[in-house]
Amino acid sequence: DLGIKEKFVEIFFSGNAGFHFHINDPSIRNLDSNSRANVTDYILGNGFMCESIGVRKYRNGFVIKLPKSGIMTGWRKKIASNLGINQKSELKLKNIVEASGGYEGFRNELNKMTRNNGVPIDAQVTNDIHRVFRLPGSINGKSGLTKAKCDDLESFNPNNDACMLSDSEVYVNPKTKLKITLKNNTFRLDNALEKVPSYVAAYLICKGLASISNVSNADRDQGQKQDMSFRV
Repeated sequence: DLGIKEKFVEIFFSGNAGFHFHINDPSIRNLDSNSRANVTDYILGNGFMCESIGVRKYRNGFVIKLPKSGIMTGWRKKIASNLGINQKSELKLKNIVEASGGYEGFRNELNKMTRNNGVPIDAQVTNDIHRVFRLPGSINGKSGLTKAKCDDLESFNPNNDACMLSDSEVYVNPKTKLKITLKNNTFRLDNALEKVPSYVAAYLICKGLASISNVSNADRDQGQKQDMSFRV
């Protein structure tokens, strides 16, 4: 819809709960916050008007006049597909509006439709031109996972592909019983002192599910003392 070529798009897993889309198209690089907000609204589906699909308020009712430019591109196409109409469906659209309770009822239904079909991006982050993206390869302090590039979004698995810490083992105190799968390995932990790989420890600690342990008492037979902290 926005005319951005795929070659300018890079996708990264943020390291925690979402993905970052880096758009390197020179034509949009200098967009200010207001311009970004307009793009954000379009992607979210905010502010779509009934008039855009050919429904206009008239006195106490409404009139139907489909746009001459057509309804088979962009958001118009999405709405037309949801309504099951095309450029020759004025009568069908009229019946749909009437069944929705007239202009106001149709507008409410249209708002719901656009929200459901929009892409739930983070508007605050997208619009902020002063925000600095996390550096690729750095560890996210909310998960212990790294920001990683996604060459194939469909096959990308954050718990495998963004789990970069070592297999060296440390002791943790889980706060509850849990089951977790990282690097294709499944761990079942009780609410007791556990020895786990560093990548598991980092994830649990960052998620508030465990704390790091000094194991001098638990490992007294070997006379070992292990201490570890994470800086992310």
